Amino acid sequence: MGLVMPLRTGPDADDPPHLRTAWHPLLVMLLELLLPRDHWTVLAEHALTREPRRIDVVIVRRLDDSAWRPRHLRSVLDELRAHNLVHFKGATDELEVVDALQLLSYAYQYMALHGLHHTDALSLRVVAPTLTPRFREQLRVLGGALSETAVRGVHTGHVQGIALRVVETDVAWPAPGEHLLFPISPACLRAPTRAPAFDDNERALYYRLLQGISQLARDPNWRAIMKDATLVNDTTREALLGLLAVLPPELRLAGLSEADRVLALPDAALRALPAEYLATLPADTQARIHARLGR
Repeated sequence: MGLVMPLRTGPDADDPPHLRTAWHPLLVMLLELLLPRDHWTVLAEHALTREPRRIDVVIVRRLDDSAWRPRHLRSVLDELRAHNLVHFKGATDELEVVDALQLLSYAYQYMALHGLHHTDALSLRVVAPTLTPRFREQLRVLGGALSETAVRGVHTGHVQGIALRVVETDVAWPAPGEHLLFPISPACLRAPTRAPAFDDNERALYYRLLQGISQLARDPNWRAIMKDATLVNDTTREALLGLLAVLPPELRLAGLSEADRVLALPDAALRALPAEYLATLPADTQARIHARLGR
């Protein structure tokens, strides 16, 4: 699983780092896990100008395959166009009036940057805890309209001729196929050890997501530029402990070397591992564990 992070090059490379929400990598990881790489390209914080102005995620079609359909997170991934701009608000943020204005500015700047002359090839997607009245009203003022779909918390419509989809993470995550919204919703903050009724594939993806965040959180550069980094890290650790309690062994072992799997565990889980087992791990892995636990 490759997390796409922007490289700071060019005129804005020496600018102070832009403080981003630490919930952002969770959404990017989920999209990368769910979208086949031969069909779609996922671009994190795609630069729209030479200045540091970025849309949270861009999903670009690589292969025109009408037979492909998303199995999970259809609230976000259904009816994708050739170019799809995703505006994301983390579990501690709310949709404001300015988000509606930014959304349209992102759309038109993206069209200008990529030579798109018609809106048919573009869609806008907003992923946020809830659809606030002030955001909805600003959309109305801009000529937009939204209607709730059969899935609670999922709204579709348009704004100035551009297809629009708004997903309320805190409302939609309990629906079948939408449980992967849980880790980026306020529900995960309220009860991180609560494991939704995942199917086997969702459970495996959720575990890989939590492992990825656990590994990312050890990067001091990530903490330096991410708002809510400590909150996301702590919540992820608790969620990982809750999931480990119910995760089948064959899923727990998938995708990583044994040393990496052990290092992805939160400190509380590391302390519970027997000393005789830790002694079987590579020396550098043992040293990293001792350093984390202060032994």
